[in-house]
Amino acid sequence: MIVMQQSSIKGILALMFLVLAFAECTSPSTETGEVDENKPLIESGDSGEAEAGEENKTKGVLQDAFMQAVICADPLSMECENEVTEMSGLSYQQLASTADFLLGQEEDVVVKGYKAFFTRKFEEAFLQFSYGADANDPIGQFNLAIMFEKGLGGREIDYLQASEWYRESATAGYTPAKYRLGLFYDYIWTDKLDHMRALSWYRQGAEAGDPKAKYCMGVMYRHGRGVNFNDDEAVELYRQAANEEYNLASAAIGVTNHISSPMLQPSNEVTAWVAEEAKKGNPQAQYIYGNMIEYGWSTPINLPEAARWYQRSADQNYSPAQLKVGLFYQQGEGLPKNDRKAAEWFQKAADLGIVQAQMNLAIMYAQGRGVVKDDAEAIRLFTAAANQEFPKAQYNLGFMYYKGMGVAKDDSQAGEWLRRAANNGHEGAQQILNELGYSY
Repeated sequence: MIVMQQSSIKGILALMFLVLAFAECTSPSTETGEVDENKPLIESGDSGEAEAGEENKTKGVLQDAFMQAVICADPLSMECENEVTEMSGLSYQQLASTADFLLGQEEDVVVKGYKAFFTRKFEEAFLQFSYGADANDPIGQFNLAIMFEKGLGGREIDYLQASEWYRESATAGYTPAKYRLGLFYDYIWTDKLDHMRALSWYRQGAEAGDPKAKYCMGVMYRHGRGVNFNDDEAVELYRQAANEEYNLASAAIGVTNHISSPMLQPSNEVTAWVAEEAKKGNPQAQYIYGNMIEYGWSTPINLPEAARWYQRSADQNYSPAQLKVGLFYQQGEGLPKNDRKAAEWFQKAADLGIVQAQMNLAIMYAQGRGVVKDDAEAIRLFTAAANQEFPKAQYNLGFMYYKGMGVAKDDSQAGEWLRRAANNGHEGAQQILNELGYSY
Protein backbone atom coordinates (compact mmCIF):
# COMPACT_ATOMS: atom_id res chain seq x y z
CA MET A 1 0.00 0.00 0.00
CA ILE A 2 1.35 3.43 -0.97
CA VAL A 3 1.40 6.02 1.79
CA MET A 4 1.55 9.83 1.89
CA GLN A 5 4.63 11.71 3.11
CA GLN A 6 4.51 12.86 6.75
CA SER A 7 4.65 16.58 5.83
CA SER A 8 1.62 16.17 3.58
CA ILE A 9 -0.17 14.27 6.35
CA LYS A 10 0.34 17.05 8.84
CA GLY A 11 -0.88 19.63 6.34
CA ILE A 12 -4.12 17.77 5.74
CA LEU A 13 -4.66 17.17 9.45
CA ALA A 14 -4.08 20.81 10.29
CA LEU A 15 -6.73 21.80 7.78
CA MET A 16 -9.10 19.01 8.63
CA PHE A 17 -9.28 19.83 12.31
CA LEU A 18 -10.65 23.27 11.58
CA VAL A 19 -13.82 21.39 10.65
CA LEU A 20 -16.57 21.12 13.30
CA ALA A 21 -17.65 17.66 14.30
CA PHE A 22 -21.39 17.93 13.44
CA ALA A 23 -23.09 17.92 10.09
CA GLU A 24 -25.70 20.53 11.13
CA CYS A 25 -22.90 22.93 12.04
CA THR A 26 -20.02 21.94 9.68
CA SER A 27 -18.12 24.71 7.92
CA PRO A 28 -16.15 24.14 4.70
CA SER A 29 -12.44 23.57 5.14
CA THR A 30 -9.61 25.26 3.31
CA GLU A 31 -8.77 23.94 -0.17
CA THR A 32 -6.32 21.03 0.14
CA GLY A 33 -5.59 20.35 -3.52
CA GLU A 34 -5.78 17.07 -5.40
CA VAL A 35 -5.15 13.79 -3.62
CA ASP A 36 -4.19 10.33 -4.77
CA GLU A 37 -7.33 8.18 -4.67
CA ASN A 38 -5.41 5.16 -3.42
CA LYS A 39 -3.42 6.77 -0.62
CA PRO A 40 -4.43 6.56 3.04
CA LEU A 41 -4.15 9.58 5.26
CA ILE A 42 -1.28 8.52 7.52
CA GLU A 43 1.79 6.36 7.70
CA SER A 44 3.27 4.74 10.76
CA GLY A 45 5.82 6.77 12.71
CA ASP A 46 8.93 5.90 14.71
CA SER A 47 7.42 6.75 18.10
CA GLY A 48 4.62 4.57 19.44
CA GLU A 49 3.14 7.49 21.37
CA ALA A 50 3.30 9.82 18.38
CA GLU A 51 1.82 7.14 16.17
CA ALA A 52 -1.09 6.61 18.57
CA GLY A 53 -1.76 10.36 18.61
CA GLU A 54 -1.69 10.48 14.82
CA GLU A 55 -4.08 7.55 14.60
CA ASN A 56 -6.53 9.22 17.01
CA LYS A 57 -6.45 12.38 14.92
CA THR A 58 -7.08 10.37 11.78
CA LYS A 59 -10.07 8.66 13.41
CA GLY A 60 -11.38 12.17 14.04
CA VAL A 61 -10.94 12.96 10.35
CA LEU A 62 -12.91 9.84 9.44
CA GLN A 63 -15.64 10.76 11.93
CA ASP A 64 -15.94 14.29 10.49
CA ALA A 65 -16.22 12.89 6.97
CA PHE A 66 -18.82 10.35 8.13
CA MET A 67 -20.89 13.10 9.72
CA GLN A 68 -20.71 15.19 6.55
CA ALA A 69 -21.90 12.22 4.50
CA VAL A 70 -24.86 11.19 6.65
CA ILE A 71 -26.60 14.55 6.28
CA CYS A 72 -26.84 14.13 2.50
CA ALA A 73 -30.18 13.22 1.03
CA ASP A 74 -28.45 10.21 -0.57
CA PRO A 75 -25.04 9.32 0.92
CA LEU A 76 -24.52 6.83 -1.93
CA SER A 77 -24.64 9.55 -4.57
CA MET A 78 -21.68 11.15 -6.31
CA GLU A 79 -23.11 14.53 -5.29
CA CYS A 80 -22.72 13.54 -1.65
CA GLU A 81 -19.21 12.20 -2.21
CA ASN A 82 -18.30 15.48 -3.88
CA GLU A 83 -19.53 17.39 -0.81
CA VAL A 84 -17.44 15.19 1.47
CA THR A 85 -14.41 15.64 -0.78
CA GLU A 86 -14.92 19.41 -0.88
CA MET A 87 -15.09 19.50 2.92
CA SER A 88 -12.21 17.12 3.64
CA GLY A 89 -10.05 16.98 0.53
CA LEU A 90 -10.52 13.19 0.60
CA SER A 91 -12.59 10.93 -1.62
CA TYR A 92 -14.65 7.99 -0.36
CA GLN A 93 -11.98 5.67 -1.75
CA GLN A 94 -9.17 7.40 0.10
CA LEU A 95 -11.19 7.51 3.32
CA ALA A 96 -11.78 3.76 3.00
CA SER A 97 -8.05 3.22 2.36
CA THR A 98 -7.22 5.27 5.44
CA ALA A 99 -9.57 3.15 7.55
CA ASP A 100 -8.01 0.00 6.09
CA PHE A 101 -4.53 1.26 7.01
CA LEU A 102 -5.62 1.89 10.60
CA LEU A 103 -7.06 -1.62 10.78
CA GLY A 104 -3.61 -2.92 9.84
CA GLN A 105 -2.34 -1.34 13.04
CA GLU A 106 -5.17 -2.34 15.37
CA GLU A 107 -8.57 -4.03 15.21
CA ASP A 108 -11.34 -1.49 15.82
CA VAL A 109 -14.99 -2.17 14.98
CA VAL A 110 -15.80 1.55 14.63
CA VAL A 111 -13.00 1.93 12.07
CA LYS A 112 -14.40 -1.15 10.34
CA GLY A 113 -17.67 0.76 10.22
CA TYR A 114 -15.96 3.71 8.52
CA LYS A 115 -14.35 1.41 5.97
CA ALA A 116 -17.67 -0.25 5.18
CA PHE A 117 -19.48 3.08 4.98
CA PHE A 118 -16.99 4.65 2.57
CA THR A 119 -17.09 1.55 0.37
CA ARG A 120 -20.87 2.10 0.29
CA LYS A 121 -21.67 -1.04 2.31
CA PHE A 122 -24.11 0.60 4.70
CA GLU A 123 -25.57 -2.59 6.17
CA GLU A 124 -22.06 -3.73 7.09
CA ALA A 125 -21.31 -0.28 8.55
CA PHE A 126 -24.47 -0.51 10.65
CA LEU A 127 -23.41 -3.95 11.91
CA GLN A 128 -19.89 -2.79 12.86
CA PHE A 129 -21.16 0.32 14.64
CA SER A 130 -23.64 -1.87 16.53
CA TYR A 131 -20.74 -4.09 17.69
CA GLY A 132 -19.00 -0.96 18.94
CA ALA A 133 -22.16 0.25 20.64
CA ASP A 134 -22.68 -3.09 22.39
CA ALA A 135 -19.06 -2.89 23.58
CA ASN A 136 -19.82 0.51 25.15
CA ASP A 137 -17.76 2.52 22.67
CA PRO A 138 -19.38 6.00 22.83
CA ILE A 139 -18.48 6.83 19.21
CA GLY A 140 -19.93 3.50 18.07
CA GLN A 141 -23.07 4.30 20.05
CA PHE A 142 -23.27 7.76 18.51
CA ASN A 143 -22.77 6.49 14.95
CA LEU A 144 -25.34 3.75 15.43
CA ALA A 145 -27.78 6.38 16.72
CA ILE A 146 -27.36 8.58 13.67
CA MET A 147 -27.86 5.61 11.33
CA PHE A 148 -31.14 4.88 13.13
CA GLU A 149 -32.04 8.58 12.89
CA LYS A 150 -31.34 8.74 9.15
CA GLY A 151 -32.71 5.29 8.29
CA LEU A 152 -29.41 3.98 6.91
CA GLY A 153 -28.07 0.44 6.77
CA GLY A 154 -31.30 -1.11 5.54
CA ARG A 155 -33.26 0.13 8.56
CA GLU A 156 -36.31 2.33 8.79
CA ILE A 157 -35.97 5.67 10.56
CA ASP A 158 -36.32 4.91 14.28
CA TYR A 159 -36.12 7.94 16.55
CA LEU A 160 -36.71 5.90 19.69
CA GLN A 161 -33.67 3.70 19.04
CA ALA A 162 -31.66 6.75 17.97
CA SER A 163 -32.49 8.63 21.17
CA GLU A 164 -31.57 5.65 23.34
CA TRP A 165 -28.14 5.24 21.71
CA TYR A 166 -27.48 8.99 21.77
CA ARG A 167 -28.27 8.92 25.48
CA GLU A 168 -25.88 6.00 26.06
CA SER A 169 -23.14 7.89 24.22
CA ALA A 170 -23.84 11.14 26.06
CA THR A 171 -23.90 9.40 29.43
CA ALA A 172 -20.49 7.94 28.59
CA GLY A 173 -19.24 11.51 28.19
CA TYR A 174 -19.23 11.94 24.40
CA THR A 175 -19.94 15.66 24.03
CA PRO A 176 -21.33 15.60 20.45
CA ALA A 177 -24.07 13.23 21.62
CA LYS A 178 -25.22 15.77 24.22
CA TYR A 179 -25.61 18.45 21.56
CA ARG A 180 -27.31 16.01 19.20
CA LEU A 181 -29.87 15.06 21.85
CA GLY A 182 -30.57 18.76 22.30
CA LEU A 183 -31.34 19.06 18.60
CA PHE A 184 -33.42 15.90 18.77
CA TYR A 185 -35.77 17.32 21.39
CA ASP A 186 -35.59 20.84 19.95
CA TYR A 187 -36.94 20.12 16.47
CA ILE A 188 -35.89 16.76 14.96
CA TRP A 189 -38.13 14.27 16.84
CA THR A 190 -41.45 15.81 15.88
CA ASP A 191 -43.54 13.50 18.10
CA LYS A 192 -41.46 14.21 21.22
CA LEU A 193 -40.48 17.88 20.99
CA ASP A 194 -39.61 19.02 24.50
CA HIS A 195 -37.83 22.32 25.10
CA MET A 196 -36.98 21.42 28.69
CA ARG A 197 -35.13 18.27 27.61
CA ALA A 198 -33.52 20.15 24.74
CA LEU A 199 -32.30 22.82 27.17
CA SER A 200 -30.92 20.20 29.57
CA TRP A 201 -28.83 18.50 26.88
CA TYR A 202 -27.68 21.79 25.36
CA ARG A 203 -26.59 22.87 28.82
CA GLN A 204 -24.57 19.70 29.31
CA GLY A 205 -22.94 20.16 25.93
CA ALA A 206 -22.20 23.82 26.65
CA GLU A 207 -20.66 22.96 30.01
CA ALA A 208 -18.42 20.48 28.18
CA GLY A 209 -17.25 23.34 25.94
CA ASP A 210 -19.20 22.65 22.73
CA PRO A 211 -19.66 25.99 20.88
CA LYS A 212 -22.71 24.70 19.00
CA ALA A 213 -24.41 23.84 22.29
CA LYS A 214 -23.48 27.29 23.65
CA TYR A 215 -25.14 28.92 20.64
CA CYS A 216 -28.29 26.83 21.09
CA MET A 217 -28.35 27.72 24.79
CA GLY A 218 -28.21 31.36 23.70
CA VAL A 219 -31.26 30.82 21.48
CA MET A 220 -33.10 29.37 24.48
CA TYR A 221 -32.29 32.43 26.62
CA ARG A 222 -33.25 34.82 23.81
CA HIS A 223 -36.69 33.25 23.50
CA GLY A 224 -37.30 32.24 27.12
CA ARG A 225 -37.60 28.56 26.24
CA GLY A 226 -37.23 26.44 29.34
CA VAL A 227 -35.26 29.22 31.03
CA ASN A 228 -36.06 32.79 32.03
CA PHE A 229 -35.83 35.28 29.17
CA ASN A 230 -32.42 36.96 29.30
CA ASP A 231 -31.16 38.74 26.20
CA ASP A 232 -27.85 39.68 27.81
CA GLU A 233 -27.11 36.05 28.62
CA ALA A 234 -28.08 35.06 25.08
CA VAL A 235 -25.63 37.53 23.55
CA GLU A 236 -22.86 36.40 25.91
CA LEU A 237 -23.36 32.77 24.86
CA TYR A 238 -23.39 33.80 21.19
CA ARG A 239 -20.10 35.66 21.74
CA GLN A 240 -18.52 32.65 23.43
CA ALA A 241 -19.51 30.41 20.52
CA ALA A 242 -18.40 33.00 17.94
CA ASN A 243 -15.02 33.27 19.65
CA GLU A 244 -14.64 29.55 18.95
CA GLU A 245 -15.32 30.27 15.26
CA TYR A 246 -18.86 28.90 15.16
CA ASN A 247 -20.33 30.67 12.16
CA LEU A 248 -24.02 30.64 13.15
CA ALA A 249 -23.14 32.48 16.35
CA SER A 250 -21.01 34.98 14.42
CA ALA A 251 -23.92 35.62 12.05
CA ALA A 252 -26.43 35.98 14.93
CA ILE A 253 -24.25 38.64 16.57
CA GLY A 254 -23.61 40.29 13.22
CA VAL A 255 -27.31 40.67 12.43
CA THR A 256 -28.03 41.97 15.95
CA ASN A 257 -25.28 44.58 15.69
CA HIS A 258 -26.32 45.50 12.15
CA ILE A 259 -29.83 46.42 13.28
CA SER A 260 -28.41 49.15 15.51
CA SER A 261 -25.31 49.97 13.39
CA PRO A 262 -26.10 49.32 9.70
CA MET A 263 -22.58 50.20 8.59
CA LEU A 264 -21.20 47.00 10.14
CA GLN A 265 -20.53 44.44 7.42
CA PRO A 266 -20.15 40.67 7.74
CA SER A 267 -17.27 38.42 6.86
CA ASN A 268 -17.70 36.86 3.42
CA GLU A 269 -16.67 33.49 4.84
CA VAL A 270 -19.43 33.56 7.47
CA THR A 271 -22.18 34.64 5.07
CA ALA A 272 -21.18 32.09 2.43
CA TRP A 273 -21.20 29.32 5.05
CA VAL A 274 -24.63 30.28 6.40
CA ALA A 275 -26.10 30.45 2.89
CA GLU A 276 -24.66 27.06 1.98
CA GLU A 277 -25.90 25.42 5.19
CA ALA A 278 -29.35 26.94 4.65
CA LYS A 279 -29.49 25.48 1.14
CA LYS A 280 -28.53 22.07 2.55
CA GLY A 281 -31.61 22.17 4.79
CA ASN A 282 -30.18 23.12 8.20
CA PRO A 283 -33.17 24.82 9.93
CA GLN A 284 -30.95 26.88 12.25
CA ALA A 285 -29.03 28.24 9.26
CA GLN A 286 -32.25 28.84 7.32
CA TYR A 287 -33.50 30.98 10.19
CA ILE A 288 -30.29 33.03 10.40
CA TYR A 289 -30.19 33.36 6.62
CA GLY A 290 -33.75 34.72 6.79
CA ASN A 291 -32.53 37.23 9.41
CA MET A 292 -29.72 38.31 7.10
CA ILE A 293 -32.12 38.89 4.21
CA GLU A 294 -34.79 40.56 6.36
CA TYR A 295 -32.38 43.12 7.82
CA GLY A 296 -30.04 43.52 4.85
CA TRP A 297 -26.90 42.09 6.46
CA SER A 298 -24.63 41.11 3.54
CA THR A 299 -27.53 41.11 1.09
CA PRO A 300 -30.24 43.56 -0.08
CA ILE A 301 -33.41 43.54 2.03
CA ASN A 302 -35.98 41.23 0.45
CA LEU A 303 -38.89 40.41 2.76
CA PRO A 304 -40.62 37.81 0.53
CA GLU A 305 -37.29 35.97 0.21
CA ALA A 306 -36.71 36.20 3.96
CA ALA A 307 -40.21 34.79 4.52
CA ARG A 308 -39.38 31.87 2.22
CA TRP A 309 -36.36 30.89 4.33
CA TYR A 310 -38.26 31.37 7.59
CA GLN A 311 -41.00 29.13 6.25
CA ARG A 312 -38.55 26.38 5.30
CA SER A 313 -37.08 26.50 8.80
CA ALA A 314 -40.49 26.65 10.49
CA ASP A 315 -41.66 23.61 8.53
CA GLN A 316 -38.87 21.69 10.29
CA ASN A 317 -40.30 22.67 13.71
CA TYR A 318 -37.64 25.29 14.45
CA SER A 319 -39.63 27.43 16.86
CA PRO A 320 -37.85 30.83 16.41
CA ALA A 321 -38.71 30.58 12.71
CA GLN A 322 -42.33 29.71 13.53
CA LEU A 323 -42.51 32.98 15.47
CA LYS A 324 -41.12 34.87 12.46
CA VAL A 325 -43.65 33.35 10.06
CA GLY A 326 -46.42 34.40 12.46
CA LEU A 327 -45.04 37.95 12.62
CA PHE A 328 -44.84 38.21 8.83
CA TYR A 329 -48.48 37.09 8.48
CA GLN A 330 -49.55 39.42 11.28
CA GLN A 331 -47.79 42.45 9.81
CA GLY A 332 -48.43 41.65 6.14
CA GLU A 333 -44.71 41.98 5.37
CA GLY A 334 -43.18 39.37 3.10
CA LEU A 335 -46.43 37.40 3.31
CA PRO A 336 -50.06 38.44 2.77
CA LYS A 337 -51.62 39.80 5.95
CA ASN A 338 -53.61 37.00 7.54
CA ASP A 339 -54.47 37.03 11.25
CA ARG A 340 -55.74 33.46 11.27
CA LYS A 341 -52.46 32.10 9.87
CA ALA A 342 -50.50 34.39 12.19
CA ALA A 343 -52.35 32.91 15.17
CA GLU A 344 -51.69 29.36 13.94
CA TRP A 345 -47.95 29.94 13.72
CA PHE A 346 -47.85 31.81 17.03
CA GLN A 347 -49.61 28.80 18.58
CA LYS A 348 -46.96 26.40 17.24
CA ALA A 349 -44.14 28.55 18.63
CA ALA A 350 -45.99 29.23 21.90
CA ASP A 351 -46.46 25.50 22.49
CA LEU A 352 -42.67 25.16 22.26
CA GLY A 353 -42.11 27.89 24.85
CA ILE A 354 -41.31 30.96 22.71
CA VAL A 355 -42.30 33.81 25.05
CA GLN A 356 -42.92 36.43 22.37
CA ALA A 357 -45.23 34.02 20.56
CA GLN A 358 -47.12 33.43 23.81
CA MET A 359 -47.51 37.17 24.31
CA ASN A 360 -48.54 37.88 20.70
CA LEU A 361 -51.09 35.09 20.80
CA ALA A 362 -52.39 36.39 24.12
CA ILE A 363 -53.00 39.80 22.53
CA MET A 364 -54.86 38.15 19.66
CA TYR A 365 -57.10 36.27 22.12
CA ALA A 366 -57.71 39.47 24.08
CA GLN A 367 -58.71 41.30 20.89
CA GLY A 368 -60.41 38.42 19.06
CA ARG A 369 -58.08 38.77 16.06
CA GLY A 370 -57.60 35.58 14.04
CA VAL A 371 -59.12 33.60 16.93
CA VAL A 372 -62.33 33.64 18.94
CA LYS A 373 -62.00 36.23 21.72
CA ASP A 374 -61.06 34.45 24.95
CA ASP A 375 -59.94 36.57 27.90
CA ALA A 376 -59.12 33.54 30.06
CA GLU A 377 -56.77 32.16 27.39
CA ALA A 378 -55.19 35.57 26.99
CA ILE A 379 -54.48 35.75 30.74
CA ARG A 380 -53.07 32.20 30.69
CA LEU A 381 -50.68 33.00 27.85
CA PHE A 382 -49.62 36.36 29.30
CA THR A 383 -48.92 34.61 32.60
CA ALA A 384 -46.86 31.87 30.94
CA ALA A 385 -44.62 34.43 29.23
CA ALA A 386 -44.51 36.71 32.28
CA ASN A 387 -43.34 33.84 34.47
CA GLN A 388 -40.35 33.49 32.14
CA GLU A 389 -39.41 37.11 32.96
CA PHE A 390 -40.47 38.49 29.58
CA PRO A 391 -40.98 42.18 30.45
CA LYS A 392 -43.52 42.98 27.72
CA ALA A 393 -45.77 40.16 28.92
CA GLN A 394 -45.34 41.27 32.54
CA TYR A 395 -46.37 44.80 31.58
CA ASN A 396 -49.44 43.61 29.63
CA LEU A 397 -50.49 41.28 32.43
CA GLY A 398 -50.09 44.03 35.03
CA PHE A 399 -52.04 46.47 32.87
CA MET A 400 -54.91 43.98 32.48
CA TYR A 401 -55.12 43.52 36.25
CA TYR A 402 -54.88 47.30 36.71
CA LYS A 403 -57.74 47.99 34.29
CA GLY A 404 -59.77 44.86 35.05
CA MET A 405 -59.57 43.75 31.41
CA GLY A 406 -60.57 40.09 31.08
CA VAL A 407 -59.95 39.58 34.77
CA ALA A 408 -61.20 41.02 38.04
CA LYS A 409 -59.46 44.31 38.82
CA ASP A 410 -56.68 43.59 41.30
CA ASP A 411 -54.30 46.38 42.27
CA SER A 412 -52.07 44.02 44.21
CA GLN A 413 -51.54 41.72 41.20
CA ALA A 414 -51.19 44.74 38.91
CA GLY A 415 -48.50 46.22 41.13
CA GLU A 416 -46.61 42.92 41.35
CA TRP A 417 -46.42 42.40 37.58
CA LEU A 418 -45.74 46.05 36.78
CA ARG A 419 -42.90 46.09 39.31
CA ARG A 420 -41.38 42.95 37.77
CA ALA A 421 -41.66 44.50 34.30
CA ALA A 422 -40.14 47.76 35.56
CA ASN A 423 -37.25 45.91 37.20
CA ASN A 424 -36.66 44.15 33.89
CA GLY A 425 -36.32 47.52 32.17
CA HIS A 426 -39.82 48.09 30.72
CA GLU A 427 -40.21 51.87 30.42
CA GLY A 428 -44.03 51.79 30.20
CA ALA A 429 -44.26 49.93 33.49
CA GLN A 430 -41.80 52.33 35.09
CA GLN A 431 -43.91 55.30 33.93
CA ILE A 432 -47.19 53.91 35.33
CA LEU A 433 -45.57 53.12 38.67
CA ASN A 434 -44.04 56.61 38.84
CA GLU A 435 -47.44 58.19 38.10
CA LEU A 436 -49.02 56.10 40.87
CA GLY A 437 -46.23 57.03 43.26
CA TYR A 438 -45.07 53.43 43.65
CA SER A 439 -41.45 52.33 43.99
CA TYR A 440 -39.97 49.43 42.07
